[in-house]
Amino acid sequence: MMDKRKRYIQYIILNCDYCRKKIEIRPKAFKELEHHFCNRKCYWNWCRKENHPNFIKRIIVSCDYCGKKIKITPNNKSKYHFCNRNCRTKWQRSEKNPYKGKNSPYCKPCITVSCDYCGKKIEIRPSNKSKRHFCNQLCYWNWKGSNQNPMKGIQDSRYIKRITVSCDYCRKKIEIIPRNVMKSAHHFCSSKCSSNWHKKENNPNFIQRIILNCDYCGKEIEIMPGNRSKHHFCNRKCYGFWKSLYMKKLFKNKKIRDAYFKKISIQYIITFCDYCNKEIKVHPKAFKELEHHFCNQLCYGLWMSLYMKKLFKNKEIKEIFINTMASGQKHPSNLELTLLSVIEEYNLPFKFTGFGKRGERVAGLKPDFTDTLELKKLIEVYSIVDKNNRYRGGINRYRRDRFFHFGRCGYDVLFITLENDILRKDCKKHCVQLIKIFEKGLNNTRIEWFVKLIFNYNHLWYCLIDLVNYMKNIVDKEMEIL
Repeated sequence: MMDKRKRYIQYIILNCDYCRKKIEIRPKAFKELEHHFCNRKCYWNWCRKENHPNFIKRIIVSCDYCGKKIKITPNNKSKYHFCNRNCRTKWQRSEKNPYKGKNSPYCKPCITVSCDYCGKKIEIRPSNKSKRHFCNQLCYWNWKGSNQNPMKGIQDSRYIKRITVSCDYCRKKIEIIPRNVMKSAHHFCSSKCSSNWHKKENNPNFIQRIILNCDYCGKEIEIMPGNRSKHHFCNRKCYGFWKSLYMKKLFKNKKIRDAYFKKISIQYIITFCDYCNKEIKVHPKAFKELEHHFCNQLCYGLWMSLYMKKLFKNKEIKEIFINTMASGQKHPSNLELTLLSVIEEYNLPFKFTGFGKRGERVAGLKPDFTDTLELKKLIEVYSIVDKNNRYRGGINRYRRDRFFHFGRCGYDVLFITLENDILRKDCKKHCVQLIKIFEKGLNNTRIEWFVKLIFNYNHLWYCLIDLVNYMKNIVDKEMEIL
C-alpha cells in the first residue's frame, strides 16, 4: 500500500551523501539543498569529515601534562594545550608550570612587617597593608584586651560612661549603662542573685508559702495557700507509693470496691443476635437507637439476604431491581428499598425515579421519589454520615443546593434521613406521617431554607422572586379548596 501523501506529490529518489542509502525527497527540498541525508546522525558524521565546505583541518598536538595526542584547530593561539580540565589544574599546581608562585607576572613582592603585639616579622601582600598587623588571631585578642590598645575603655570614642549601683541581693557594687538603670528598678550582679531575691519577701508579688509535711515520707514542703488539695507530696514517686497503699486499704471494704468499678465500667445490655440467636453485649446507646442487633458482619449479611427475599415477594419492587441491574444502571439502595416498601404498603402517591439513564430529571437533577398526582412534590433519602464524607460542604450544602435547584422549578422537597427517621423502632409509622403531612400542606423546612438562600447566595433578587411565586401558588391552592 502506498502512502496517501505519495498520491499527490511525486517524490525524487536519491542516495544519502554519507551512508549511500536510498531516500525519497520532495522536489522543493531537492532544489533548495545541495546535500541530502537519511537522518541526523548521518548529517553530523558528514559534517565532521572533509566533505563539509567549512571544514578546517585539525593539527595534532601533545598534552603538556600527560603527553596524550590531541586534535586542535590552527586558530588556537595558546602556548599550552591540555586534553581536559583535570590536566590543566594538575599542571598549574605542579612544578612544570613556569608561572607558579613568585615567578608569575601578576605576583608582586611581599612586604615585611612586625606584629603589633609580639613583635614577630611577617610577610604581607601590599594590598593587605593596614595600620595594625598581627601574626594570628590570638595575638589580636591579647592586644585588644591589653593596655597597648589605645581604643580600650575610656579612650574609645564610642565609650559610654557607667553608673555605679549596688546589687539588691548581695550589695555588691556594679557598673551599669544609664539606659539600663531607667529600664528596671532592681539590679543584680548575676542570675543567681536575681533568682534568690525573687524567692524572698523583697519581691512585691511574693506570696508567703505554708510549710507542711509530705503524706508519705514526712518531708517538709512549701506550698501555696491557694492549693486546696487534701493530700500533699514532695514528688510523683511519693504520690504513687501512697496511692497504692491507700487503694489497698479502701478495697478491703466490698461496698467501696463495687462502687469504684461501677463508675469505670459501662453496664452493657444483654440481647440476642437477630440471625443466630447468640447472646451479645450491646452498648445502651446502640440498643436505644437501633432496632436490629448482630454478633458480627457475617450474621448481618445473611440476615440482609433474607430481608431482601421478603422484599422481593412484592413483584413491583423485584421488577424495578432486576431491570436496573440488567441494564447496568443504578439500582435502588437499601434505604430506598425500605422506603419503597412503606410507600407500597400504605398506597402512598409516590414512585421511585432514582435510576441512572432512565431517571426523570428535574432542574438537571434526578430525585429519588416523585409525586404521581403531579403536585410537584419530591422525596430525597440519604445518610447524614455518607453525605458529610462525600459531598463538598457537608450535609447543609447538599440540602441547600437541592432546595435551590428544585425550588426554581416550583417543586417541594421532603428529606428523609437514615439516622433520624429510618433507624427508629416506629420507622413505618413515622415515615407515613411525614409523607402525609407533606402531601397535604406546606413543608416548613422550605421557608427556612429559602431564608438561608437569601443570605448565602449572591443572586438575592432571584431568590426573593422564587419565594414570592411559591407563596402565591400555596394561596391559590387554598382558595381552590375553599
